Formats: sequence, structure tokens, C-alpha cells
Amino acid sequence: MNILINLSNNLGGGGLQVALSFLEECKKIEGHVYHIFLGKNAQMQVDKNFFPADFVFYDIPKLKFWQYQIILGPLEKQIKPDCVFTVFGPSYWKPNAPHLIGFAIGHYIYDEYAFFNRISCWQRMKIKLRKWVHLLFFVKQASHFVVETEDARKRLRKQLNVDTIDVVSNTCGSQYFCHSDFANKMPEKKRGEIRLITLTRYYSHKNIESIPNVLEELKLRNIDNVNFVLTLGEEDYKNIIPMEWRHKVYNVGSVPIVECPSLYQECDFLFLPTLLEVFSASYPEAMAMRKPILTSDLSFAHSICGDAALYFEPFSPSDIVDKIEILINNKEAQVKLIEEGKKRLSAFGSAKDRAEKYLQICENLAFGVKYDIVHQ
Repeated sequence: MNILINLSNNLGGGGLQVALSFLEECKKIEGHVYHIFLGKNAQMQVDKNFFPADFVFYDIPKLKFWQYQIILGPLEKQIKPDCVFTVFGPSYWKPNAPHLIGFAIGHYIYDEYAFFNRISCWQRMKIKLRKWVHLLFFVKQASHFVVETEDARKRLRKQLNVDTIDVVSNTCGSQYFCHSDFANKMPEKKRGEIRLITLTRYYSHKNIESIPNVLEELKLRNIDNVNFVLTLGEEDYKNIIPMEWRHKVYNVGSVPIVECPSLYQECDFLFLPTLLEVFSASYPEAMAMRKPILTSDLSFAHSICGDAALYFEPFSPSDIVDKIEILINNKEAQVKLIEEGKKRLSAFGSAKDRAEKYLQICENLAFGVKYDIVHQ
């Protein structure tokens, strides 16, 4: 199969992690020619020298939405792919070949979540406008969709009134099962220190703003051994974490994806106070790294983690600290979460499984195979 993998739309965060993991697995799957459109974010993470000859890369500059068709259309005519896979959309471009687009924008399918009550009317209006425009792009430019959970499939089907949607579960990259050691990014741990890691770029729905309030509650309870670890840009870090709390919050900045397992090893628990997700790879990553999970008591988190997490009310610093105390004072609770995580992890499949399922859908589209199997 001659497949064009489109990463031109400057994916970031979890979307970029999935895309790069997919490329790594494709290295091991022969019999195809892979043409890769790399946006600026992907260009910084991909070392083309480590890919075999059946990979052809195209560096795509940062584009305005109206430029995608102008720039990508002629390239597609040269390549003549059997199928185009935009790992996560919108793509802002309609190729001639069958077009599979991944969908993972929780804001557009979980609009009943409390996150929307926390933002301004103007922000809600902007999201609604973007939703209307983006869903129009999705409908007009996709032949088929792929999502990460069955719940997302049902919700997207309702939004778009289409049945051409498959489910391929997210998971963690293969680097979490066979990882290299890198130099520590933080100072040596103090005796008794507990580190809670939130591995993400800044997005308003990640609820990182809750951390100073949690630190205040910890101080009121005379709990001084809990520190937080973030991977934010420096400006976001300074905007969110007041000076008085920066000695309790390490910010290591952006971390190359291959080094993330090493960062997990320097920490004790995953802390994810998120308000809105379709699927967060942080959950299976923490499970693979044998780290207990502390996260928001919301339906998407339960659907992914099951009994492998301890859940808190994300708007309540008091409840968050209650749950932190349970874990730091109860080794048995930690072990139970880790063991449940090991069981849960197997349900997601491997990064190789995910890549093979993506490619199978592409083959079905390319060669006109009719099917109604939902891949999980």
C-alpha cells in the first residue's frame, strides 16, 4: 500500500505522542511505502536518519487553514497514495484518495462537562464557533473516522450523523516497555519526598491551576513532603504557579517523548486533575511505569482506568488532599492500584496493535473492502 500519513496540522501534546508512536511502529511493518507530511511540531521530534528507505518525508511549513489545499493538494497528485491518514483532525484539506481522519477533540462531544461552567461566555462562544467550523471540515474532508473509545464513537456519530467510525484504543508507546535511562531532570530526592507528576503541555482543561490551591490545603494540614512535577513552557509555569509555591513545583519544561519514561521513574504518582478528555495516554503510561494514579472523578477517567485509579473531585482541594493522604499513608493502596493498572493495561493493546489496526482500516478504505467491525 502507498500510504500518506498527514501530520502537517501541527499536532501537540497527546496527539503528537500518538502520531510519533505510530510512525515508530510502522518502521516494523513492511510491505508499504510511507509518505509522511511533517508539520513544524513533528519536525522537531522526528529524526529521519533512523527511518528505513520506504519512508519518504515532506517538511510542511506552518500554514493558514486556507493554504493546506494549495500546498498539500499538488503533493498528493505527485505521490498518488492509496489512502491518506490524518492521525488527528481537522485536516483543512480534502485529498482525492480515501481519507481516514482521527478524532479526539473532547470539547466538541462532552459539552455537558463542568469545564464549560468554569470558562467565560466569550470562551464558550469561541469553542462553539470552532466546533461548528471544524465539524464542517470533518464531514466534508473525511471518508472515514477513527476514535479512541466506544463512548466517543457514539457521541461523534450523533454529532456528525455518520456511521463510518471505527474505534482503536489509545495506549502508551513501546518506549514504556523497553526504555533507556537518561540523565535525571530534577534534584536528588529528599528523604520522604513524594512527587506527583502531571506530564502535559498547558491546556485550560487540564486544570493545572488547581495545584496552588492544593498546595495551600497541604500546608494547612502540615503535609510538607509532597511536591509537584510539571512539563510546561516557562511562561505558562510562571503564569500559573505563584512565586510563593515554586519551591514546591518542579517545572522541567518540554521533554522529548523517548525520555518521558525516565521522568516517570523520578516521580511517585500520576496526578491528573483534568476536566475534559477523550483519552489521556498519561493513564496507560503510568500503568506501564507502575505508578499509582490520582485523577478526576469523571466518566471518561473511570472508563479508561476502572479500579486502577483513586478519584477526586477536581474542584475540591480538600478532597484532592484527602486522596493524596490516603495514598502516601497506605502502601497497600498503592500496590493495589499498581496491580489493577497492570491488568487494565492489557485491555488497551500495544502500540504495535494500534498501528496494525490503523493500517488495516487504511487498507480496507484503499481497496474498497466493506466492513462493519468496530476495532477495539
